Amino acid sequence: MRTLRRSLAGPLVLALLTGAAGVAVGQEPAEPDSFLFVGNDLTSSNDGVHEEFERLLTSEDEPGDTWVFRVLQANVTLEALLSMAEYRLSKDDYDMVILQEDLPEYPLKGMELEDFLETAREFDEIIREAGAETVFFMAWPYRSAVSLDDIVALHREAEAELGATIAPVGLAFARAEEEVPWMQVLAMGSNGHPGLLGTYLSAATIYATVFDRSPEGLYYPEAYLDEETAATLQRIAREAVQEWRAGAPVG
Repeated sequence: MRTLRRSLAGPLVLALLTGAAGVAVGQEPAEPDSFLFVGNDLTSSNDGVHEEFERLLTSEDEPGDTWVFRVLQANVTLEALLSMAEYRLSKDDYDMVILQEDLPEYPLKGMELEDFLETAREFDEIIREAGAETVFFMAWPYRSAVSLDDIVALHREAEAELGATIAPVGLAFARAEEEVPWMQVLAMGSNGHPGLLGTYLSAATIYATVFDRSPEGLYYPEAYLDEETAATLQRIAREAVQEWRAGAPVG
């Protein structure tokens, strides 16, 4: 939708061409094609979730003119990235902003889990003012102080209060660790970084979320994935999104 928002047509012309929802009369709503990723090293590890996401987009049968940008900084929570994200939003138009918070780091930084909702509200406000949609990239638990139950519950609250979209990557990781633990979607160690397969699974889950369709049959990194393993991760991504939308149980 970036082309429409950047056109020189004035408000009156656009009003005549579009219906109440801003969609051209008789046409299907345009799919999002410009994305801003905001987060820390859970997003930037390996090639980066944003890079794998863009590769999925360009592997479609009829790829559009997509644009993916990022505001990333290691070892920080979203609160520290607010001003940089706001600046980026003032410079370019985006359809969707994908926010990755690192909730397991909150206890180490002296933060309460409830602080997530305040940060979510602040980001959502500036994103809406910029004409974009908020998507929360739900991360995974990797420290015992914060459970998947906690992460799911907080994202449910953000979804209910803000009407934001949730990409349930944490649920996808849980599914992968249960079904195919040998894949090791998490890298070894306690820093929470995803392994190569985890970065790909994250991107596939975000794709399934924002386009409401399965990533099955799309790009996969042949350097470290075979077709069968890629298909398994793509299926898990789709099922995690379906689970979330069906009302993912906590516990």
